[in-house]
Amino acid sequence: MSTLVLLPGLDGTGDNFAPLLPHLRSPHVVVRYPVDRPLGYEELFHLVVAALPADGAFVVVGESFSGALALRVAALAPPGLVGVVLVATFHKSPVGGALSHAARFLHPRMFAMPMPAFLVRRLLAGPAASHALVERMQQSLAQVRPEVVARRVKAVLEVDETESARAVRLPVTYFDATEDALVRRALAGELAALIPQLRVVAFDSAHLILQCQSEKAAAAIEAFVAEHARSSAR
Repeated sequence: MSTLVLLPGLDGTGDNFAPLLPHLRSPHVVVRYPVDRPLGYEELFHLVVAALPADGAFVVVGESFSGALALRVAALAPPGLVGVVLVATFHKSPVGGALSHAARFLHPRMFAMPMPAFLVRRLLAGPAASHALVERMQQSLAQVRPEVVARRVKAVLEVDETESARAVRLPVTYFDATEDALVRRALAGELAALIPQLRVVAFDSAHLILQCQSEKAAAAIEAFVAEHARSSAR
């Protein structure tokens, strides 16, 4: 049975996988990023590679911020990697227009206060999100030092893993949030053009698919694992 390697969103704590985990049948490992070290994608990539299973088959699930890292792992194609699930994520800046050039203006002070509940709902969880989900998001981000959040947001605005995506030969599924207010919808199509074997699975969800649609997302992940476990066994 393949092990799931779960790469978290921007907070990096892995705590927000809590709604998903009870619905997963496959063994899984949650990778957690340091909350006190302002690391960019390059440094985090080495951390992720070090956390991959040393033996046996595995599938990488890259959520939001971690999609760029999942693409780099897929391009590397380490032994045992069966495929990759990309969740509401991106290979280059998820925002367009002037916001895509905002990296130079970022400062840790901008992230010193907790994210307001209305903003969590507007950008991440949707208007119908439960209080518990919103509170978990706020608490996970509050664990991360402001300079770390600033560094990760800067990395998101500057990232470009186009070449990594183009190099991927393994099976890939992309979970597309139809109500995503954070990631440009066009990016799923761009990734599909770069990765011909990529399949898009649409979810009637806000950005946080794994939290808002946890049971359906888990079923789709397990279906991907089962399909490609059979393929790799042939």
